Amino acid sequence: MQAQSWTDAESLPLWIPRRKDGAPDLTTSVARNFFNAAKPPPPPRRDLYYKERLTNREFFKAVNIERRTIIDRVTIPTPMPETRTLRGVFEELSESSANRVTRSHDDDDQLAKMPNTVVEVDYATDLTINIDKSDTVLGTGSFGVVYKGKWKDQIVAVKKLHTSQLTKKDRRMFIKEALVLGVLGAHPNIVQLYGYSLNPLALVMEYVPMGSLSYLLHYCDDPIAEAKMTDGRIKLNLLMGITHGMMQLHACGVTHGDIKPQNVLVTKDFQAKIADFGLATFRAKTSSITSSHRMVSSSVKDEADDVEADPEAVVCGTAAYMAPELLESGHVADELTDVYSFGILINEVLQEEEPYYQHLRKFVGKGPYAAALAAQQGLRPVMDERKVTSELKELIERCWSRREENRRPRFDEIAEIFELCSGIPNSFN
Repeated sequence: MQAQSWTDAESLPLWIPRRKDGAPDLTTSVARNFFNAAKPPPPPRRDLYYKERLTNREFFKAVNIERRTIIDRVTIPTPMPETRTLRGVFEELSESSANRVTRSHDDDDQLAKMPNTVVEVDYATDLTINIDKSDTVLGTGSFGVVYKGKWKDQIVAVKKLHTSQLTKKDRRMFIKEALVLGVLGAHPNIVQLYGYSLNPLALVMEYVPMGSLSYLLHYCDDPIAEAKMTDGRIKLNLLMGITHGMMQLHACGVTHGDIKPQNVLVTKDFQAKIADFGLATFRAKTSSITSSHRMVSSSVKDEADDVEADPEAVVCGTAAYMAPELLESGHVADELTDVYSFGILINEVLQEEEPYYQHLRKFVGKGPYAAALAAQQGLRPVMDERKVTSELKELIERCWSRREENRRPRFDEIAEIFELCSGIPNSFN
């Protein structure tokens, strides 16, 4: 009843989960259920939020310090010297995956291709995880839990899979992620893998302290971190870092398949590290990509099937970043679908709004593919041209253009555009 009588001019009920700018958190079922019966959500509040936030002396001081700080633009890191060899490793993995009879020991055999810098660990004796500490759980999902722990006297992130509901597909995704991180984790823009456990299935990875790009954009209210995220130079460096990581992946024949801010982690010095490679695919020698299924049958469908209490959460998640051609028969994830997802991500970083925020009501009741279906009909996220330069507007529009237009750039071209661009506007003057 309260939802039906609510209008845009009224304040949201206090029990509606919010992001830091006061906008409803549409990733929660509580907020979405409220708007199912209500008027559309209020317009973006980020500009008003910053106006109010600047009255906070600590934030105001942090912004002034940040603006006076010299920040060098990141440069393209030297490609990993063994890129050609690594490409061959992933080609072999692709072919063995395509020909494999599904047996767990076949998957485990693939771990033999790990570099010797990645070791098997004993989960019970080698790791220290204090589950009683409030900051121990770094994240949860349908896959399992990510803990903050200690291994060999260093702080690490431990991604432990749910053992009670583990499927063969989950095990293959685990092996795949372990291989990508193990082989490519030495790249400065890819999360590094230190070790893995097979009982239970767990990955021991570097701890990236600032959390995800999504967290920093939409939830973090730490004055210093927030001040940095309003700096266009920081935003550009983060986008360039993602680009450099994707260049290395694609050079090795690896498609990420799930590029979104939740899968980009940020270091203490605000450099980007790509994570979560469970949906990655490997290019074979004889084809452009080797996944035998479309993205819609892996990324979005699996997410929708796995999330029990929140079945439409993917409307504001993976589906919003999905290239529309992946809904069509015969199309599989490849380098150009990664580029499409990155275009959505670029716009989100510049606008500081989740994609399709204004269109949520159109998606109600249309299932987990709603955002991708809308994109298939030509809809794209709102772009406030005050927050984007003309050169970056053109880049974003090329990235999320229709595939048949042949306008999407490769990541090496995106890197050149970022390197030569005039910059990204600050969140406010």
